[in-house]
Amino acid sequence: MKRLFLSIIFTVAAITCVWAQKLEVKSFKAELNDPAATQFAIKDYNGKNCALIIVGLAVDGIQFEGNIIKQERKENGEYWVYITDGSMDFQINSKDYLPEQVEFSSFGINSVESGRTYRMEVEHPNLEKSFDELLDIAKKYYKEYPSHVESSYYDAARIAYDNAINHSDCPHDLREKIREERDTMASIRRNTYLIEAADAKAKQFEKEKGFESDEVYKYLGGEVRFADRILQFHPEIKGIQTMKDSVLERLKQHPKGKKEDGTEVVVHQREKVSGTVKFKSKYMQIPFEKMRVFGTNSPKIQNGKSHIIGKVNPDGTYSVVKPSDIQPLYIYVTGEKDNAHYVAEGVTELDILVK
Repeated sequence: MKRLFLSIIFTVAAITCVWAQKLEVKSFKAELNDPAATQFAIKDYNGKNCALIIVGLAVDGIQFEGNIIKQERKENGEYWVYITDGSMDFQINSKDYLPEQVEFSSFGINSVESGRTYRMEVEHPNLEKSFDELLDIAKKYYKEYPSHVESSYYDAARIAYDNAINHSDCPHDLREKIREERDTMASIRRNTYLIEAADAKAKQFEKEKGFESDEVYKYLGGEVRFADRILQFHPEIKGIQTMKDSVLERLKQHPKGKKEDGTEVVVHQREKVSGTVKFKSKYMQIPFEKMRVFGTNSPKIQNGKSHIIGKVNPDGTYSVVKPSDIQPLYIYVTGEKDNAHYVAEGVTELDILVK
């Protein structure tokens, strides 16, 4: 009898422990370049367009509580939540987790606006999910990425891949391939984030100083450069090309976009650096197609902050655009551990020997 009683207590405790896990809202921001709220508009009771909050949360059976007009679950695991203009919060309810009250002001947004798209990323404890389930979530992001241009999508994809890689059942022979896809998502995420940041700055200065200000021209040019970084390796993301073409048209209208004789100023592309990767020892070779090129501001690889700026071709060659946000610029490739290679101003060719 005593054993039965203890068994019941432990069972209830285990169930309570699982149920008491919390969801965690990692980010919430306005998507300035995402027209989904107007393209797929839903009206509120007063005939006004709702705000659309796209919630990245790979959990079934979620219900949102608040000034909600409609919620819809998408195939890629997102929830599209239409909420009335001026709303300042909502609650996320699930049978498996504690209710999560989300105050928008905690993320710098006092209230949502009619016709604007927002994105929210929510993490949840995933120990109860199998490796196959987690990998399936990540693969869905990877399958659909060519139709997305927002940085938050790629951030969610990166997190999904991290969840799969970190699972105890992740097969060792799959880890390298999973990391490769994760790094691709992370690289695109960084450049889409820089596009969004440059776009926000351009709009800020246009509002403060007018469209003809030098700052607007500078940040519009930045959007083009960051777009080129993505298109160099991912021309399949058609939305980036569309965005770039739109920005180029704006640059043509800017006073600095024309010479005194009225002809257009050519928007110069950022300088590239190219070269060949070789190995000092034939016993230490890594397949070239699995190697990535990293940019950092430190001669010591472990000291600076690094991010992927390109990849090595199957024949061992590489060509990357010099990042404008890394000064001074050092580069290195997968497999190098100690010193990075300095890229001086004007240098466009640099061969790398992996020791």
